[in-house]
Amino acid sequence: VVASAFLFALRAGTLASLRFRDIDVEVKEVRVDASKSRVKNGQSLHVFWFPVGREFEDIVIKWLDELRACGAQSGDALSPPDAALEGRSTLLRHSDEPILPWASNDAIGRAFTIASAAAGLLRYTPHAARHCIAELGKTLCRTEAAREAWSKNLGHSKRQITESHYAKMTPARRKVELDRLRRGEIETEAEKDLLLMFHEHRLVRGTPEFEQAEKLHAARMERLRD
Repeated sequence: VVASAFLFALRAGTLASLRFRDIDVEVKEVRVDASKSRVKNGQSLHVFWFPVGREFEDIVIKWLDELRACGAQSGDALSPPDAALEGRSTLLRHSDEPILPWASNDAIGRAFTIASAAAGLLRYTPHAARHCIAELGKTLCRTEAAREAWSKNLGHSKRQITESHYAKMTPARRKVELDRLRRGEIETEAEKDLLLMFHEHRLVRGTPEFEQAEKLHAARMERLRD
């Protein structure tokens, strides 16, 4: 629950009502149907996983694998209520109907309380995860496109920007920008221009510009090797 709160940055109500079918591991996205889940303003959501680290992704993927091994079906809750659990290896079924998610957000809050105590921290709320992701975006996003992709992925429909091109950002473009951030490709437009000048041998060796471009080039080569 805590890992998914950071990876998806969804509100507690939406997180509590997620279904197994809402999560796509291959594309790294969450598609929330407003008619089946609790979402703000009754609007369906299409969210790509935030680039918060492989550890968060691994926890969520392993949980999905565990649910699948327990017999989870597409319409079942991502976090089955206690009443739907029968030991650690199976889900309790009384019919072919899907296992419904939690009716309230309380379970999400309890998960954060338990996790905070286990880590020796003050109690954090589920919404703290969204605040954390919003702040992380300020650090990682160094281009207008990246900032707009991050904002839209948080579900913010409006943001003060100057380029109308980014105001009309499509989900496909948003995924491209978030994937670039996940891979560490966060050069600004100025840095890209510097790299171009470096490759065209238009920089003087020994100057601050050359040294910066050389570091940018080395970092890009390292990413390609990875």
